[in-house]
Formats: sequence, structure tokens, C-alpha cells
Amino acid sequence: MGCAAPERTPPTPPDSGHLEIVTRLESDPLEGELGQVHVRIRNGTPDYLLLLDFKPEGMPSGLRWQIIRPGTVTYDVTTNTFHHDRKKSSRKQELFNLALLAPGEEISFRTRIRLLHLPKKYEVQYFRYNREQLADRIYLPEGNGRYARCEGEELEARLRPDTAASPTSHRMVIFPFAEQVNAQPLRKKTLFRENLRPRRFPLSSALEKLGLRHADQTSYFSTLGLWVVRSKKKSWLVSSSRTIELPAIRNEEPFFHYLDARDHPKIEVLFQKETKTLFAKQLPLVSDPDGKGYLAFVPQEILLPFFERVRDFGLTMDVDLGGHGSGRLVVSR
Repeated sequence: MGCAAPERTPPTPPDSGHLEIVTRLESDPLEGELGQVHVRIRNGTPDYLLLLDFKPEGMPSGLRWQIIRPGTVTYDVTTNTFHHDRKKSSRKQELFNLALLAPGEEISFRTRIRLLHLPKKYEVQYFRYNREQLADRIYLPEGNGRYARCEGEELEARLRPDTAASPTSHRMVIFPFAEQVNAQPLRKKTLFRENLRPRRFPLSSALEKLGLRHADQTSYFSTLGLWVVRSKKKSWLVSSSRTIELPAIRNEEPFFHYLDARDHPKIEVLFQKETKTLFAKQLPLVSDPDGKGYLAFVPQEILLPFFERVRDFGLTMDVDLGGHGSGRLVVSR
């Protein structure tokens, strides 16, 4: 699920008493495309909300506001403060929160959703606190990497949105209680619905071409105009003019989401060490800086023959979406 940076809007009276989520499709409602969806999340409660993430229900990942920042964060028990040193190596602590909403405040962002199998369920995980509770749980920046607690009128003033200047500048807080044993985050669910425009070559025709009455899983590869069909242990790419059996692919939905969301003509591929010799003659390979294997950049125009070669070697493909820019494909045994 791709996204843009959150956009913060001025507060309005907190009149609904609950967290509100509104979605709106901003692109062509063509079946199978990655639609651009505008999402607005509003705090309609009299309390403060710390949003953790927005993701498809039941999925492990999505858009996350409880994040890691480069560097190391240490806690001083004598002063009850945190210090963020950007120059030291990180222990990958998810301590920083980017989505603290005051009463009546809202954020909005854009994400990409596959326009298939609608409606789709999404959920927001969050914590809800009154001002006194919030004062005991967040640490606000004081400069030079120091984060400390605030109370009373000072806290209220720090949390008041300043839309005339930089509305998100005071929203970076340390929230060290995102993972608690005794308190689980609240969940708010929403349904994304849309009337879709069908394709000229529909899924039913793809199944008929494969001799299948139904499939275990289906998706769409909109960049090349191909249905993705899985039945039992096999998967295919299918259009009116061609059928290609795929290699084994872990996580097919995010795999093709990644390929369709890209705007670069070449795809980064990581070959784990035991697979590099099989492709060394066809693709220029360089060592992975992380020491996990070898990298190549596969032009989009040879992507389908590349899939077939991976399949013929009996290898497996996956997608790695973390820590490598926009992501990369992974080839392994």
C-alpha cells in the first residue's frame, strides 16, 4: 500500500464523539487498477488520539505512524527524559509518533488500493487519552535531541495546531507505550466501496482460458494488463493473447502491488548467494551492500522472460518492501 505524507488540516469542533474515517477514490474506477484513494481521519472525541497505523484488516503491515528514526534513543531515569542522538547507530526502536491528534483535528493522506474484491476492510489502531493521561505518556521535543514531559497549560499550548506556520512541526513526539502488556490499542474499522468499471477481458474469461471454474486467489498486473490467477500450487498471468505460468511467488498481492506502484523502468532484484550463478551471464550483478547476495536491475520489457527463467530453474520469488528505498524483488531457492 503506497502513500503520500499526511496533510494536516485545521481543527473543527469535536462533535461526533468518535474517530471518523472517510475514503474517496480519486482515480478511474477501472477493475484491477491501483486506485488512488484519499483517506481522511478525524478526531471527533474530546480526548487526544495517538494513531499507530492504517492497514487492511488482518494484514501485518500498512501505513504506520509509530516509527523508527535514524540514530539511538536513550532514557535518563534521573530526569525522566529521552535523548535522540542521530549520529549513533540505531537499535531500531519504534518510539516516535507522527500522528497525535488533538480534539477536532484531522489528517489526510493518499494511498493506493487494488480495485478488486470490493468492499475491502481497513482498520486504524490507536490509543485514546484525556489530557492528564496524555501528559504521563508522551515526551515532546525541547531541542538538541532532548524530549521531556509537559503538563497543564504548557502541554495544551504545545498541542494547539499552528496551521499558519508548519502544522506538523510540533507533532513529532516520543511515545514509548505503543506496545503494552496491560493495554491494547483501540481499533476503528472502515469499508472502502466503489462501483468498478469492468474490463473488456474479464476474470471469468481468464478462468475459462485456463480451464478453471474458480481460483484460490486472483489479482491483476495492470502495468502489463494481465490477470494473476492462483489455483492450488500453480499461478499464471493471463490475457486474451497470452498465458504465462509463474514461478513460485510468496505474497503475490504485495508482489504485484509493488510492481504496479513503481515509476522506474528497471526493477531491483536481489539474488541470494546460491542463485547468482544461474543469472550471471544474462544480467550484470553487483554485490549487495548488506551482504545478503547480489543485485541486478531488470528492465521491465524483459520481466516476463525473466519470470519464466526463474520458474524453469525451480526458484522462488518474493518482495522486500523494507529499508531499500521503494523495495525490491528477491530470488531464492
